[in-house]
Amino acid sequence: ATECIDSSDITKILISKGSERVEVIKSAKGSWILPQKSDFAASITKINSLILRFVSIKLDQFVTNIDQNFADLGVSDESYKEGKTMVQFFNSQGKELSTYLLGNEKIQNTGSKSSIQMMPKSFSNQQYFRIKGSKDVYLLPDTLSYDADSSKWIDSIVLNVFQHNLVKVKIEDGKIELLAERVEKEENKVKTYDINYKLSGLAEGEEVDKVKAGQLMLSLESLEAVDVYKSSDEIVTNLSFKYSNIYFENNGLVYTIQFAKNDKDELFVKVAVNFDSEYKIDDSVKNPALKLSSKEEAEKLNNRLSNWVFKISEFQKDRFKLVKSALLASK
Repeated sequence: ATECIDSSDITKILISKGSERVEVIKSAKGSWILPQKSDFAASITKINSLILRFVSIKLDQFVTNIDQNFADLGVSDESYKEGKTMVQFFNSQGKELSTYLLGNEKIQNTGSKSSIQMMPKSFSNQQYFRIKGSKDVYLLPDTLSYDADSSKWIDSIVLNVFQHNLVKVKIEDGKIELLAERVEKEENKVKTYDINYKLSGLAEGEEVDKVKAGQLMLSLESLEAVDVYKSSDEIVTNLSFKYSNIYFENNGLVYTIQFAKNDKDELFVKVAVNFDSEYKIDDSVKNPALKLSSKEEAEKLNNRLSNWVFKISEFQKDRFKLVKSALLASK
């Protein structure tokens, strides 16, 4: 096993790879944040996984302790400058607890062919590994890959509002309203429901497209950002947020999403959350788990979201429908 590191002592992590470097630090409140992203929250899942992987790593397969071989294996002190990965852990006093050097991969043949039974050859990658300050190089039984791009470490889930919890969405700055009416039905003694969509402002001959309407209702479910910027960051201050959608959840929370696109057709959003104190839960909805939210919950969400601009992933951006024509069935 590696030299003993107490995970509770770790308060800063540095990952370096080529010209890239990401820093993650533990705040005074105990949360992990990204200084390169104006102290936006880091993914606790990714951070915990990284720490656990290194504090529990086992080094059983010794390779060499001849330092002239380090560069060829990708584990010299300078190999990270050539694109290999270096992971460093520090404590609250800034002391370097340990530095791990992840080197070249080695392909291992794990299968063979025999005259009795033809077994296809299979391969698994191993990786050369060294702890800085030690001359011993080992082979890991698998490979470790960590990105040094700070955007890959953000807490990427912006919102997760389930489709079936939305009662309506307003688009075109509130001029057009899409209602979702759930009609209960029973099939083979199992109760389910259909969703009927009603779109305001329909002209004669126009019809709402159920698939497109469903995509809009789905657009806040596991909404994921691929990058995040402070509202004052130069990269987003020139964006024009000229569209907005307003989503109404069945617990009284109201989400206002503002949209902007850059010259690369990338989608950016701002989020604001309010609580409708006049909202009443529909008595016909027989769901004992459904409870009214609160102004405090809306403020909690705003504290996390309101000062940021989120860049939305490509596969999710088409869910958003910003104008009425995007919800109409094709003729």
